[in-house]
Amino acid sequence: MMKRRTVLIFLAAESIGIICWWAWQYAPSFLAIPMWGTSLILLFPGNFLGGWLVEKIFWRTSLSLVNMSILTTILLMVINAALWVGILKAFKILRAFFSTRSELIR
Repeated sequence: MMKRRTVLIFLAAESIGIICWWAWQYAPSFLAIPMWGTSLILLFPGNFLGGWLVEKIFWRTSLSLVNMSILTTILLMVINAALWVGILKAFKILRAFFSTRSELIR
């Protein structure tokens, strides 16, 4: 599983991204564009995939836009967490492979 420091970095990045995503509409114009860009970068790719899935599944239902936005937020967190876990496992496998390989070469 992920180490505590990695989990804290993930939660900080996602929290900042979500705060910027929800607040950029209400910020003054000189802050709105950087906040929008920050949310776009920090929440990628979950924001696109989660939004697309929620739109495809719930668009023609009685679900309100606020509820769809909340579902999108939850789904983007799940997608990004799965991506982080996958990337960390890949790095762990690569590190183990190259460390044993370098020991064999010596």
